[in-house]
Amino acid sequence: MKSIFLLIIITFFTPLSFLSAREETVVCIHGFLNTYRTMYSLKKVLRQDFCVYSWSYESRGKTLGESGAQLVVALQQIAQQRPGIPIYFATHSVGALVLRVALNDPACPQEAKIGKAVLIGPPNQGSGFARHFQDVWTIRMLVGDKTGREMMTYTPEDMECLGSFPPSMEVFVIAGSRGSHIWFTEPNDGFVTVRETMLLTPHFFATFPLTHGALLRNRHVKCLIRKFFLFGC
Repeated sequence: MKSIFLLIIITFFTPLSFLSAREETVVCIHGFLNTYRTMYSLKKVLRQDFCVYSWSYESRGKTLGESGAQLVVALQQIAQQRPGIPIYFATHSVGALVLRVALNDPACPQEAKIGKAVLIGPPNQGSGFARHFQDVWTIRMLVGDKTGREMMTYTPEDMECLGSFPPSMEVFVIAGSRGSHIWFTEPNDGFVTVRETMLLTPHFFATFPLTHGALLRNRHVKCLIRKFFLFGC
């Protein structure tokens, strides 16, 4: 009887991080003008197997470089708590760019460079859609003069300057193809084209007939991400 009571106490009061079946931490990084809450449904699926950490940043008030530097600090803390254990990442949209900046920071821990990363709807080569509105002052006021300005002005060449993923990482890009037929002339998710999500370095790739936001909520996408983290492609 005492053993059953002890098991109940452990189950209900032990942090999820200690109940996780895997040692790896998955860091979820949201997109532009969003918060960690947008990653909740994905986090709920992943924490069945991993310790999941939702990292949030002030996307409108900081540049990609500033946010990347802040992410490095968080990664250093995770690496100190779990030395030698790979850190995984699940990013949405601009969150992928913040991650690229962090991984190319000299202070980024090695644990972050030997894990896996899933990039959901990432503007890896920028967004022609965003650049289309760079001269519209109302849009400029809305997105701000930090990351918002960068997204409205950065070309594919500028995006390459953010750095690339290290070859020691497995990277999986998931793109959406059910976007607008008015603003785009090729498959897109309403924010970036399928082509713009691709990296110039080796990576796995999948496309779903979904919009930019719907990629985060789709059950099949979430299951595929979990499978990638558990077993790879």
